[in-house]
Amino acid sequence: MREPHPLLTHMAIDSAVAFCALLVVGLIIGVPFLVIAIVAVVAGICLGPYTRGVEQRQLDAFEAERDASDDDDAA
Repeated sequence: MREPHPLLTHMAIDSAVAFCALLVVGLIIGVPFLVIAIVAVVAGICLGPYTRGVEQRQLDAFEAERDASDDDDAA
């Protein structure tokens, strides 16, 4: 079984997603670009551990399902 991606990767991706989501709304209501970027980075740092944990649970579930499938095939 593979390990989840590094925490830094999760933080970077979460920051990018938050930035894209906030950019649309922020620019429409007139929020400065720098504020949008700072909020996105903070959100990515906060959400990184959570999304890494979600990935770990998904990998564990996949592994358990694969093991069950292998057991059924062997029988």
